[in-house]
Amino acid sequence: MSTFSGVRTDGLSDIDSVLVQEANRIGADIHAENVHTSPWLDLIPKGTFPEGMGYRLQSLIYERALPTNAAQDEIGLAWGDFAGPSGFKSGQDHSSSVTGTAGLLNDSVSDFHGPLANDAVGTEAATSPSRIDWQKRLEPYSLKRATVWSPEINVDDLRFAAHRNEQLSASFDALAEGVRYGWEERYRDEYQRVVNFVVECLATSATVITNTSLTGGQADDRFDNAAPTGSTVNIGNGVLDKIYNAMVRAGAGKKAYGMENGRPIFALVLSSEASFTLQTETQQLTDMRESSRVDELLAPLGVSKSFRGFYHIIDDLAPRYRLAVAASDGTDASGAAYTDNDYFRVEPYTISSSVIIPNTAYEASTAKWEVAFVLHKEVMESLIPNPVGSSGEVKFDPVDYSGRFHWVNIKSVDLNPLGTVGNFLGVLASATKPLKTKFGYAIIFDRTSGTAGG
Repeated sequence: MSTFSGVRTDGLSDIDSVLVQEANRIGADIHAENVHTSPWLDLIPKGTFPEGMGYRLQSLIYERALPTNAAQDEIGLAWGDFAGPSGFKSGQDHSSSVTGTAGLLNDSVSDFHGPLANDAVGTEAATSPSRIDWQKRLEPYSLKRATVWSPEINVDDLRFAAHRNEQLSASFDALAEGVRYGWEERYRDEYQRVVNFVVECLATSATVITNTSLTGGQADDRFDNAAPTGSTVNIGNGVLDKIYNAMVRAGAGKKAYGMENGRPIFALVLSSEASFTLQTETQQLTDMRESSRVDELLAPLGVSKSFRGFYHIIDDLAPRYRLAVAASDGTDASGAAYTDNDYFRVEPYTISSSVIIPNTAYEASTAKWEVAFVLHKEVMESLIPNPVGSSGEVKFDPVDYSGRFHWVNIKSVDLNPLGTVGNFLGVLASATKPLKTKFGYAIIFDRTSGTAGG
């Protein structure tokens, strides 16, 4: 860390310059702290938000395309007899044309059907050509921004503070940790928002994996204030087997995170308790197996083994919910009133006397509903805008939108005439671009239940 002396005659400007230098270090520390600490920070693809196209864009998504008949009511190619190089009528004898005893133009025009026709035997173009059409849809996305201010720092106080270097270092670490947590929450919540399928673990054989919404869920939180559709049970391998097979048939295996015996291995982000539940489920004889090929993004997270088609990637801050109490829980983030016995989000931390502490309600048995995610790299991409320093002849101070902090010391006649008070300011901005959202699943289950979902 940079050091300085507070006894110099120019100590004020010296301290101020050190804070500017340390602001740059915070950005580096944020990156260092983020590396290999969370699947949400490591595994969500990231790109650059395009410039000069506004704040709201649309993502063009092509649905899966397969061959169909001409009427588009049957899947598969329509096969007919090959009628020859010129497309002669099937069933007609053209052997003399081939041996040279007759000309190729001896057939009538009605015998010719073109080289792209599929002719059935003895008929004229009875089999119509097949088609491969594609359906596409537009998914809107927009840029969101968050700003983070540190408490005010008086550089005069720093002159005489005991252990000021240590105090400043602790402050910088707190800023870096706070931004890391903010990005992690952002990516987790955005993934839950854009996934196509939301699954409630129900009793054996009752779970439906094709639901796209729950009644009452919010746009930004699919479960908060949503009504349970049935009596939920714990997460089970039966549910994940259904999801695995559905993903393979949907084509998600092409960019899976690994391969084992020629089969794709997907990523399952869940709490350590949920992972243990799956591995110790009654009558489960499958061992954790070393995978023949693990994605380079997973290895730094310590992931090398799979279980029944999934890598278990631990997220011990997984979303949890309790049942809402309308009389005391008020309204949700959208302003809608909670309804009794709907899901209510419980955060892992809370504020007590201005201090951040673990939330005991998060560990309580009442917050028994937890969410796990099937994480696929093609579901979404986070786009962060590049800093802009100029536009033509107009110059600006470039702003880093990844969360890098800037030391801001703004002079004011009333509040800061000598420029002795400043703050660290960080600006975060990103847009979530939806991609193949049908490859993503959010799974809610009762973590206290002794029954496995199926």
